[in-house]
Amino acid sequence: MIGFILDYVFGWLAVLIGIFLISKYLFRKLIPKVQGEKRSRLVEINRYLKTPHIVLGFVLIVISLIHGAHSSDPVLSVNIGTLNWLVTIALGISWVCKNLKTKWLPIHQALTILFVVTLVWHIVDVGGINIFRILSEMNSDVTYEAMVEEQQKEDNTSNNTSSNPAPNQADLPYYFSFKGLELANGTYITESTGYSPGLKLEVTIEDNFVKKIKILQHFEVDSKYYKEAMLVIPAAILKQQTLEVDAITGSSMTSIGIIKGVRKAVLDSIEKYNEE
Repeated sequence: MIGFILDYVFGWLAVLIGIFLISKYLFRKLIPKVQGEKRSRLVEINRYLKTPHIVLGFVLIVISLIHGAHSSDPVLSVNIGTLNWLVTIALGISWVCKNLKTKWLPIHQALTILFVVTLVWHIVDVGGINIFRILSEMNSDVTYEAMVEEQQKEDNTSNNTSSNPAPNQADLPYYFSFKGLELANGTYITESTGYSPGLKLEVTIEDNFVKKIKILQHFEVDSKYYKEAMLVIPAAILKQQTLEVDAITGSSMTSIGIIKGVRKAVLDSIEKYNEE
Protein backbone atom coordinates (compact mmCIF):
# COMPACT_ATOMS: atom_id res chain seq x y z
CA MET A 1 0.00 0.00 0.00
CA ILE A 2 2.85 2.42 0.80
CA GLY A 3 4.41 1.67 -2.57
CA PHE A 4 1.07 2.42 -4.25
CA ILE A 5 0.78 5.77 -2.45
CA LEU A 6 4.32 6.80 -3.40
CA ASP A 7 3.76 5.69 -6.98
CA TYR A 8 0.32 7.17 -7.61
CA VAL A 9 0.38 10.30 -5.42
CA PHE A 10 3.90 11.35 -6.40
CA GLY A 11 3.07 10.64 -10.02
CA TRP A 12 0.15 13.04 -10.05
CA LEU A 13 2.05 15.57 -7.94
CA ALA A 14 4.68 15.53 -10.69
CA VAL A 15 1.93 16.12 -13.27
CA LEU A 16 0.62 19.16 -11.37
CA ILE A 17 4.10 20.63 -11.01
CA GLY A 18 4.69 19.99 -14.70
CA ILE A 19 1.51 21.91 -15.61
CA PHE A 20 2.65 24.83 -13.41
CA LEU A 21 6.06 24.87 -15.10
CA ILE A 22 4.50 24.80 -18.56
CA SER A 23 2.42 27.89 -17.67
CA LYS A 24 5.55 30.07 -17.74
CA TYR A 25 6.28 28.90 -21.27
CA LEU A 26 2.72 29.81 -22.27
CA PHE A 27 2.96 33.26 -20.66
CA ARG A 28 6.21 33.91 -22.56
CA LYS A 29 4.51 32.96 -25.82
CA LEU A 30 1.52 35.22 -25.11
CA ILE A 31 3.52 38.37 -24.26
CA PRO A 32 4.41 39.33 -27.88
CA LYS A 33 0.78 38.89 -28.95
CA VAL A 34 -0.77 41.50 -26.62
CA GLN A 35 -0.22 45.19 -26.03
CA GLY A 36 -0.76 47.82 -23.38
CA GLU A 37 -1.83 46.93 -19.86
CA LYS A 38 -2.34 43.21 -20.62
CA ARG A 39 1.23 42.97 -21.85
CA SER A 40 2.53 44.64 -18.67
CA ARG A 41 0.58 42.22 -16.51
CA LEU A 42 1.89 39.21 -18.39
CA VAL A 43 5.45 40.49 -18.12
CA GLU A 44 4.98 40.97 -14.38
CA ILE A 45 3.50 37.47 -13.95
CA ASN A 46 6.32 35.98 -16.00
CA ARG A 47 8.89 37.74 -13.80
CA TYR A 48 7.12 36.58 -10.63
CA LEU A 49 7.15 32.95 -11.83
CA LYS A 50 10.90 32.93 -12.49
CA THR A 51 12.15 31.76 -9.05
CA PRO A 52 9.33 29.22 -8.38
CA HIS A 53 9.87 27.92 -11.92
CA ILE A 54 13.54 27.21 -11.28
CA VAL A 55 13.01 25.65 -7.84
CA LEU A 56 10.06 23.49 -8.86
CA GLY A 57 11.92 22.37 -11.99
CA PHE A 58 14.52 20.62 -9.86
CA VAL A 59 11.86 19.45 -7.39
CA LEU A 60 10.10 17.80 -10.34
CA ILE A 61 13.21 15.76 -11.15
CA VAL A 62 13.33 14.40 -7.58
CA ILE A 63 9.58 13.70 -7.32
CA SER A 64 9.56 11.96 -10.69
CA LEU A 65 12.44 9.76 -9.52
CA ILE A 66 10.50 8.77 -6.36
CA HIS A 67 7.45 8.01 -8.50
CA GLY A 68 9.52 5.92 -10.91
CA ALA A 69 11.28 4.02 -8.12
CA HIS A 70 7.90 2.75 -6.85
CA SER A 71 6.29 2.05 -10.22
CA SER A 72 5.93 -1.33 -11.89
CA ASP A 73 8.77 -0.69 -14.35
CA PRO A 74 12.36 -0.03 -13.22
CA VAL A 75 13.43 3.62 -13.48
CA LEU A 76 16.26 2.79 -15.88
CA SER A 77 14.27 0.82 -18.43
CA VAL A 78 12.74 1.44 -21.84
CA ASN A 79 9.37 3.05 -21.07
CA ILE A 80 7.62 6.38 -21.65
CA GLY A 81 7.82 7.40 -17.97
CA THR A 82 11.62 7.12 -18.00
CA LEU A 83 11.78 9.07 -21.26
CA ASN A 84 9.72 11.86 -19.71
CA TRP A 85 12.03 11.91 -16.67
CA LEU A 86 15.12 12.13 -18.89
CA VAL A 87 13.56 15.07 -20.76
CA THR A 88 13.00 16.77 -17.39
CA ILE A 89 16.67 16.30 -16.54
CA ALA A 90 17.64 17.70 -19.96
CA LEU A 91 15.50 20.76 -19.23
CA GLY A 92 17.41 21.30 -15.99
CA ILE A 93 20.76 20.89 -17.76
CA SER A 94 19.78 23.38 -20.46
CA TRP A 95 18.96 25.97 -17.78
CA VAL A 96 22.23 25.32 -15.92
CA CYS A 97 24.10 25.93 -19.19
CA LYS A 98 22.35 29.25 -19.87
CA ASN A 99 25.45 31.28 -18.95
CA LEU A 100 27.50 29.46 -21.57
CA LYS A 101 27.74 31.00 -25.01
CA THR A 102 24.94 28.90 -26.39
CA LYS A 103 21.41 29.59 -27.57
CA TRP A 104 19.95 27.79 -24.57
CA LEU A 105 16.42 29.24 -24.64
CA PRO A 106 15.32 27.71 -28.00
CA ILE A 107 16.69 24.37 -26.82
CA HIS A 108 14.86 24.79 -23.49
CA GLN A 109 11.61 25.59 -25.30
CA ALA A 110 11.97 22.66 -27.68
CA LEU A 111 12.54 20.36 -24.70
CA THR A 112 9.42 21.84 -23.05
CA ILE A 113 7.33 20.76 -26.05
CA LEU A 114 8.92 17.30 -25.90
CA PHE A 115 8.16 17.20 -22.15
CA VAL A 116 4.46 17.92 -22.82
CA VAL A 117 4.28 15.23 -25.51
CA THR A 118 5.95 12.54 -23.40
CA LEU A 119 3.92 13.51 -20.30
CA VAL A 120 0.59 13.16 -22.12
CA TRP A 121 1.82 9.94 -23.74
CA HIS A 122 2.81 8.54 -20.33
CA ILE A 123 -0.56 9.41 -18.76
CA VAL A 124 -2.41 7.70 -21.62
CA ASP A 125 -0.04 4.72 -21.52
CA VAL A 126 -0.68 4.00 -17.82
CA GLY A 127 -4.44 4.22 -18.24
CA GLY A 128 -5.12 7.84 -17.34
CA ILE A 129 -6.95 8.82 -14.18
CA ASN A 130 -7.84 5.34 -12.96
CA ILE A 131 -7.83 5.78 -9.18
CA PHE A 132 -11.44 4.63 -8.76
CA ARG A 133 -10.88 1.44 -10.77
CA ILE A 134 -7.70 0.69 -8.82
CA LEU A 135 -9.39 1.21 -5.45
CA SER A 136 -12.30 -1.02 -6.47
CA GLU A 137 -9.91 -3.78 -7.52
CA MET A 138 -8.18 -3.66 -4.14
CA ASN A 139 -11.44 -4.89 -2.56
CA SER A 140 -12.04 -7.54 -5.23
CA ASP A 141 -12.56 -11.19 -4.34
CA VAL A 142 -11.33 -12.41 -7.74
CA THR A 143 -8.96 -15.37 -7.45
CA TYR A 144 -6.65 -16.83 -10.08
CA GLU A 145 -6.19 -20.56 -10.47
CA ALA A 146 -4.32 -22.84 -12.88
CA MET A 147 -4.55 -26.62 -13.06
CA VAL A 148 -2.92 -29.14 -15.38
CA GLU A 149 -4.99 -31.46 -17.51
CA GLU A 150 -4.95 -35.15 -16.62
CA GLN A 151 -3.36 -36.11 -19.94
CA GLN A 152 -0.47 -33.74 -19.34
CA LYS A 153 -0.03 -35.12 -15.84
CA GLU A 154 0.09 -38.69 -17.15
CA ASP A 155 2.61 -37.76 -19.85
CA ASN A 156 4.89 -36.02 -17.37
CA THR A 157 4.50 -38.63 -14.64
CA SER A 158 5.69 -41.37 -16.98
CA ASN A 159 8.90 -39.41 -17.52
CA ASN A 160 9.26 -38.32 -13.92
CA THR A 161 10.39 -41.53 -12.26
CA SER A 162 13.61 -41.40 -10.27
CA SER A 163 15.46 -43.82 -8.07
CA ASN A 164 17.65 -41.07 -6.65
CA PRO A 165 17.08 -39.85 -3.10
CA ALA A 166 15.35 -36.53 -2.64
CA PRO A 167 17.94 -33.73 -2.80
CA ASN A 168 18.63 -31.33 0.01
CA GLN A 169 17.36 -27.81 -0.51
CA ALA A 170 20.94 -26.51 -0.55
CA ASP A 171 21.71 -28.70 -3.56
CA LEU A 172 19.09 -27.04 -5.76
CA PRO A 173 19.62 -23.87 -7.82
CA TYR A 174 17.17 -21.03 -7.19
CA TYR A 175 15.21 -21.76 -10.36
CA PHE A 176 14.91 -25.52 -10.74
CA SER A 177 12.87 -28.14 -12.57
CA PHE A 178 10.49 -30.39 -10.63
CA LYS A 179 11.15 -33.35 -12.92
CA GLY A 180 12.99 -36.20 -11.22
CA LEU A 181 12.30 -34.85 -7.72
CA GLU A 182 10.68 -36.92 -4.96
CA LEU A 183 7.84 -34.80 -3.59
CA ALA A 184 5.39 -35.43 -0.77
CA ASN A 185 1.75 -35.23 -1.74
CA GLY A 186 -0.25 -32.44 -0.20
CA THR A 187 -1.62 -28.93 -0.44
CA TYR A 188 0.86 -26.25 0.61
CA ILE A 189 -0.01 -22.67 1.57
CA THR A 190 2.80 -20.17 1.07
CA GLU A 191 3.15 -16.41 1.20
CA SER A 192 5.61 -14.19 -0.66
CA THR A 193 6.01 -10.60 -1.84
CA GLY A 194 5.25 -9.36 -5.33
CA TYR A 195 4.74 -5.64 -5.91
CA SER A 196 3.19 -5.68 -2.43
CA PRO A 197 3.50 -8.11 0.51
CA GLY A 198 0.82 -10.71 1.27
CA LEU A 199 0.80 -12.69 -1.99
CA LYS A 200 -0.68 -15.98 -0.71
CA LEU A 201 -0.65 -19.15 -2.86
CA GLU A 202 -2.13 -22.62 -2.56
CA VAL A 203 0.00 -25.23 -4.34
CA THR A 204 -1.22 -28.81 -4.79
CA ILE A 205 1.36 -31.56 -5.33
CA GLU A 206 0.41 -35.08 -6.34
CA ASP A 207 2.53 -38.03 -7.53
CA ASN A 208 5.75 -35.96 -7.78
CA PHE A 209 3.86 -33.47 -9.91
CA VAL A 210 2.81 -29.86 -9.22
CA LYS A 211 -0.83 -30.16 -10.16
CA LYS A 212 -2.50 -26.87 -9.20
CA ILE A 213 -1.55 -23.31 -8.28
CA LYS A 214 -4.18 -21.01 -6.85
CA ILE A 215 -3.68 -17.40 -5.76
CA LEU A 216 -5.72 -17.11 -2.58
CA GLN A 217 -4.96 -13.51 -1.67
CA HIS A 218 -2.97 -10.59 -2.97
CA PHE A 219 -2.55 -6.85 -2.49
CA GLU A 220 -1.12 -6.08 -5.91
CA VAL A 221 -2.19 -2.74 -7.39
CA ASP A 222 -3.76 -2.09 -10.80
CA SER A 223 -4.77 -5.17 -12.79
CA LYS A 224 -3.21 -3.56 -15.88
CA TYR A 225 0.10 -4.72 -14.39
CA TYR A 226 -0.60 -7.82 -12.27
CA LYS A 227 -3.44 -9.61 -14.09
CA GLU A 228 -1.39 -11.04 -16.96
CA ALA A 229 1.25 -12.37 -14.56
CA MET A 230 -1.42 -14.12 -12.48
CA LEU A 231 -2.94 -15.69 -15.57
CA VAL A 232 0.28 -16.67 -17.35
CA ILE A 233 2.95 -17.51 -14.74
CA PRO A 234 1.10 -20.30 -12.81
CA ALA A 235 0.02 -21.91 -16.10
CA ALA A 236 3.59 -21.76 -17.45
CA ILE A 237 5.03 -23.32 -14.28
CA LEU A 238 2.50 -26.16 -14.41
CA LYS A 239 2.96 -26.81 -18.10
CA GLN A 240 6.76 -26.87 -17.97
CA GLN A 241 7.05 -28.22 -14.39
CA THR A 242 9.82 -25.78 -13.61
CA LEU A 243 10.42 -22.43 -11.91
CA GLU A 244 12.49 -21.27 -14.85
CA VAL A 245 9.77 -19.38 -16.71
CA ASP A 246 9.91 -15.91 -18.23
CA ALA A 247 8.55 -13.04 -16.13
CA ILE A 248 5.89 -10.84 -17.70
CA THR A 249 7.20 -7.50 -18.94
CA GLY A 250 5.65 -4.69 -16.90
CA SER A 251 4.66 -7.16 -14.19
CA SER A 252 8.04 -8.58 -13.23
CA MET A 253 7.59 -8.08 -9.47
CA THR A 254 4.27 -9.97 -9.41
CA SER A 255 5.77 -12.68 -11.65
CA ILE A 256 8.74 -13.17 -9.34
CA GLY A 257 6.45 -13.17 -6.28
CA ILE A 258 4.42 -16.05 -7.73
CA ILE A 259 7.57 -17.99 -8.62
CA LYS A 260 8.93 -17.49 -5.08
CA GLY A 261 5.66 -18.72 -3.56
CA VAL A 262 5.65 -21.90 -5.68
CA ARG A 263 9.34 -22.44 -4.86
CA LYS A 264 8.57 -22.35 -1.12
CA ALA A 265 5.79 -24.91 -1.58
CA VAL A 266 8.02 -27.33 -3.53
CA LEU A 267 10.83 -26.97 -0.98
CA ASP A 268 8.34 -27.69 1.82
CA SER A 269 7.25 -30.78 -0.09
CA ILE A 270 10.87 -31.97 -0.43
CA GLU A 271 11.46 -31.41 3.28
CA LYS A 272 8.30 -33.32 4.17
CA TYR A 273 9.32 -36.23 1.92
CA ASN A 274 12.75 -36.40 3.52
CA GLU A 275 11.18 -36.46 6.99
CA GLU A 276 8.91 -39.34 6.01
